[in-house]
Amino acid sequence: MVTQVQSKFAKRGQYLAIGEVLADLRVQYGIKLGLAGILALFLTQLIRLDHANWAILTVMVMMNSHYVGATSIKAIMRVIGTVVGALLGVWLVGSYSSSPVIFLSISFVVIAIATYKFGQFPASQTPYAYFLVGNTLIAVVTYALSDPYNVWNIGINRALETLVGVASSLAVGSILWPRYAREEFVGATRSALEILDELIAEEMNAYLRQRRPSEEHLERMKATFVQRMSALRNLFRAAAGESTYFRLHVANYNAGITALVNLFQAALILERWLPTETPLLDRVRTETENFVAAVSEEFRILQAFRSPGQLIPTSRLSEAFDSLQSKYNGLRDDGTIISTPTEIGTSFLGHFAALRQVKEDLEIVRGMITGLPRVGHAPPPIKKGWNLVPQIDQFWLKTGLKGGLSVVIAFLLMRWIHPPGATALPLSAWLFTIGGRFSLRAGTSGDQRVFNRFVAAGLIYAIMFAVLVLLTPILANYGMMNLTLFAILFVYGFCSARILGLNYWMQLALLGTSVFVALNPQVPVPTQNIYSSLIGLLTGLAIASVVSRLIWPVLPQRILRDDLLEIIAALKMILSAGNVSVKMQTRLAVLPVESRQAAQLIHINQDSATEKEKLERMIRGFQAVGAQLRQLVSERVALPAQVENVIRPRIKEMETEFMGMFERFASCFQKGDCREDFPTLEKAKHSLLQAAGEVREKGLLRQESFDVVVRSIDVVNRYLATADSFVECAERVRALRIDRYWGDWVL
Repeated sequence: MVTQVQSKFAKRGQYLAIGEVLADLRVQYGIKLGLAGILALFLTQLIRLDHANWAILTVMVMMNSHYVGATSIKAIMRVIGTVVGALLGVWLVGSYSSSPVIFLSISFVVIAIATYKFGQFPASQTPYAYFLVGNTLIAVVTYALSDPYNVWNIGINRALETLVGVASSLAVGSILWPRYAREEFVGATRSALEILDELIAEEMNAYLRQRRPSEEHLERMKATFVQRMSALRNLFRAAAGESTYFRLHVANYNAGITALVNLFQAALILERWLPTETPLLDRVRTETENFVAAVSEEFRILQAFRSPGQLIPTSRLSEAFDSLQSKYNGLRDDGTIISTPTEIGTSFLGHFAALRQVKEDLEIVRGMITGLPRVGHAPPPIKKGWNLVPQIDQFWLKTGLKGGLSVVIAFLLMRWIHPPGATALPLSAWLFTIGGRFSLRAGTSGDQRVFNRFVAAGLIYAIMFAVLVLLTPILANYGMMNLTLFAILFVYGFCSARILGLNYWMQLALLGTSVFVALNPQVPVPTQNIYSSLIGLLTGLAIASVVSRLIWPVLPQRILRDDLLEIIAALKMILSAGNVSVKMQTRLAVLPVESRQAAQLIHINQDSATEKEKLERMIRGFQAVGAQLRQLVSERVALPAQVENVIRPRIKEMETEFMGMFERFASCFQKGDCREDFPTLEKAKHSLLQAAGEVREKGLLRQESFDVVVRSIDVVNRYLATADSFVECAERVRALRIDRYWGDWVL
């Protein structure tokens, strides 16, 4: 009996261990990718298609779309792209294969357009169709150039092979361990709220204790929040392009990202008052502690897991804030605040205004969470997005031209010198040329150091194909071929499961696997064919390396520069226009995240970690400036007329100084040299403080309500805080050595 019980517990332990392994996202994705590949290989053998590698290639590309979406629309887009690409390839080879100039010109135009439209991901679902137009066109032309009289058969086969890969990936991805971007977005939101809870609690408790918190701890929490927002932004990009349902509610998700970033900016504002010595704190300590506890309770409620459709419980946040505001109002009415020195009273009310901002942003976050779609529940109302005016995307226009040029060079080499392994040449040239921006988002440094990576890729491929020569006799069996293919795809899926997008090394594995299948090692393969495929791959990779690096290269420092200039332009527009549109709020929430990602990928020879930390602090400095400006424009209309006449002229002077600082910052980034002096803004700050003192001495706010008093003082505080943020930002910019790495000399 004891033995039976022990055996039962041992089996249960084994089941639990297996369950834990299968619960790993990497294991799940590896199994799904392996099964989709085997299914595609089986179907190509079943219907007697010539080249299973195109089906496997399609599986690896399409399975990189991790999330379940509207599969019918995605399938339709892919079918349309495949059919159109096959027809274009048949027409192009059949009509113009004997006219090289016309053939290459039309190829260039078609591939350039397909690449440009593909670059609109994730703006619409159509990028998949355009990608497959280019993909299938290259497939048909590659094989039909050497056999133009058989072009229709080749076109039909290539289309069927691609569709087999599409069907296999959709079937496995939708049935086995489906992933829903809606739920993962909610989970990532909770993760970001967790660190915001810790950060704001640390700042508010430090104010109550009147002790400065650990600067290192604060910086670590801010860096963690940045990392989590980067992951959330990458999730948003991937899901918006993969799921029609997600796209229908893209404004809801944009609002979510913006709300989280605004709450983070409120925390940056709150940090300004740490520590602030004031004898008035003890008069409101109990109410402030109650509000701090209510904020913590609100965070716990927002972070808690809820089933779809479950209502968010209420909290004491509004009640606690009303009690705190009533206490401040009483101190104002009995003259306590008025009798204190100007600096102390201003600081005291400034901290209250910062707490109010935290409360208001938390309420917005609550509404945002309520508005997020959930699986298995009726969708919330769709938020109205901003109207987009069609514009030419300069970046993808250049990328389209580069992609067309690479393919034309590959076709020209095929017709001219007939290099070994020519069937792998055009596709590898195209994919690696257009993949710079996507690989940048997936964690590699775009086109920077691409020649170094080319050498590394050559060594990796040489080793891989040498091993293949040794294993070919073992693989000359359908069963062994399936096992080997499953193992390759499982390892690829396991290593890439948490990467959203395709980086450089994933593309290498993708093309290498495709060529491996193309060799059809389930039958004996001549060694010459193996090395010919290696040469074809490396030739295409060499074309892509030269074109992508020497013509409009995608470099993280250039992406960072463009993002910083766009941030500055947006902040200038806020300051001059006096309002913050929904689109601008979203861009200002997203751009710092993107710029931090680019900053981490820049290659810096000396003191790399230190310089990247300086870039991070500088970007956060601009974020603080943006938080202050956002509040400035929202409070402009709150000034009473008698205060307006005294304060406004000094504010105009300070805004002029702000514009000058923006021009200095933009000039630094455009020139690539930050070694210059910036104005201190001390004169403008002193003038504004004098105006505030004049308002106090004349008693211009005595008859106003407490809310008007707080908002009026808050305006002055925010301009002073913004000036301090500008000065701090200038110090961080001046500390950079971008002159050492802003250019593109690193190959």
